[in-house]
Amino acid sequence: FISGEAVFRVGKEATAVYFLTHGKMSYDFAYSHALPTRIFGGRWIAESTLWLTWEHRGTLQVTSAAAEQVAVRVADFLRCVEDSLSRYAMRKYAGLYLKAALGGCSFTDLHDLFGTPDIAEEITGTIRSASHDAHTLAKSFGTLVVLFNADELLIEHAFCAWKEA
Repeated sequence: FISGEAVFRVGKEATAVYFLTHGKMSYDFAYSHALPTRIFGGRWIAESTLWLTWEHRGTLQVTSAAAEQVAVRVADFLRCVEDSLSRYAMRKYAGLYLKAALGGCSFTDLHDLFGTPDIAEEITGTIRSASHDAHTLAKSFGTLVVLFNADELLIEHAFCAWKEA
């Protein structure tokens, strides 16, 4: 992507979660008075796309001369986990993600930047304390590394909260 180019726009159907590997982007909130947020490498965007039927709630635009990202398409992600044991851990994670996303806020407060390493760690900790599913969850993301030929360092940053302690 080049400077000024939009990765996605408000109101468009979300089909992927994005991992910014290089460059800078800006996220413009459509349904709040918040100022645009600058995003740097190592951040993931639109995680809600994996767990909910999602429509982008803002616009993501490149602000540096160029930006590189890895996009994980929802269809590929679901195909990867649907026939594996990790689907149970994913289902638990999705339910806890939704609970965290809606906890104390209305749906109009949700945006594409919801989902940080702290939130992921908290959710994974809940799963880990309830069962051994956290190990299965970590394995499924290891599968994504292979399927998408992503840089291991990127995956380590993007999924650091989901890896085994």
